[in-house]
Amino acid sequence: MPTFSGDFIAPLWLAFVSQCVLDRQGSNGLITPVWSTGNSPGNHPAEWLKSDRAPHFPTRVVYRNKGVVRVIDEASNREAEVALPAPYQNGFTQAVFEVQGFQVAGDFEYPVSARLTQFGTKTNAINSGDVKVISVVEIVCESFQSSDSGLAPQSIPENTLIIDERLKLVTPPVR
Repeated sequence: MPTFSGDFIAPLWLAFVSQCVLDRQGSNGLITPVWSTGNSPGNHPAEWLKSDRAPHFPTRVVYRNKGVVRVIDEASNREAEVALPAPYQNGFTQAVFEVQGFQVAGDFEYPVSARLTQFGTKTNAINSGDVKVISVVEIVCESFQSSDSGLAPQSIPENTLIIDERLKLVTPPVR
């Protein structure tokens, strides 16, 4: 999974792109968060639910911290994992992504509002569920338009030119 630094990009990616990564992963398991996790990088245990309707976008993804942070060992100058203090030594919920609303267009269901909430540890916590909210990022689709352009042909005849106009070129292509 990619890592994004922009606040709004992570929930957009989770809403519209992550299903292919989650499909490859299968059911719940270890995945890399799509935001910078600071001193707890790498794969995190996660659980997710996907919509029953095509194209099966995720409706909820819960990331858990494994109960460790990574630090640089000053003696060896190498990265080392250090257990978090109680009550977080067995892990805690580090982030929750949830879709709040969907728009149905034809046979597909698209997320139109979602929220990514990130959590961190706090001092004097009572249990591992006693966390502080670090950030909340909400995305809302203000307009939605479906383009029923049909599917690509099953086979492309020889001598076919395909022009992809999704990206505008600043300069014309060299021929």
